[in-house]
Amino acid sequence: KPPKHGLIFNHPLIQKSPAKFHGKIARVLASKLSMAAKIDFFTGKYKADELKKELEERVKEILSSR
Repeated sequence: KPPKHGLIFNHPLIQKSPAKFHGKIARVLASKLSMAAKIDFFTGKYKADELKKELEERVKEILSSR
């Protein structure tokens, strides 16, 4: 059962989605945030646009699997 509070849960992608997908989308978002932090720390490269595109594609896949 996903949490009902927190920074990740308050992201617009999660808030706009149906409740039954909140947990899956939150996990995908957390994964992309973790990757972004690691890439920034270890390489200093800018990958935000690429990661955001991947996130949006994955969210579309999740929402289409109704």
